[in-house]
Amino acid sequence: AEEVASDQLIVVASKRSRKGRVPVRLLKERRAEAETGARSQLSMIKYRILRYLGSLGGQINHNLLAHTEEEISQEAIAWDTQKHLRFDVPFFDMKPVIYFDPFLPQVVKLAQQSSDRQTKVAACELLHSLVLYALGRGAQMPGETQKKHPMEQLYRRLFPSLLALACDIEQ
Repeated sequence: AEEVASDQLIVVASKRSRKGRVPVRLLKERRAEAETGARSQLSMIKYRILRYLGSLGGQINHNLLAHTEEEISQEAIAWDTQKHLRFDVPFFDMKPVIYFDPFLPQVVKLAQQSSDRQTKVAACELLHSLVLYALGRGAQMPGETQKKHPMEQLYRRLFPSLLALACDIEQ
């Protein structure tokens, strides 16, 4: 086999390719281009900000965190005391139980405030699935169970954020 190399392209031509077959082409990027080209401008800015904050020191970075009572209570208080969104994972050897309720606040936060588009889209898709699951679980509950364990507290936090996401200017 013959190899002809340049900075960005390697062409491997075998004896079979001389008989009318197409040569195999492998693209090779330079290491420096791969490091800088793969990163977006936003990730490079985030990296520079992190380096700058790291150079300032620990106490100054601690002062940048949210300290208002409202912000702390938003993060610390659970949306509901009951766990409603139970899911039994159907494995062959066992069936572990996952409750999706504790994940909802973080998923809503990522869906509303993430600057990374892929993260925001993934969080919105997960939120959509969890809302459909919650509505289905609520619809399947008998009337007495709905009165004992209402999902009202969960819906009070969930629906305003859904309305905010529906009115978001991003497509």
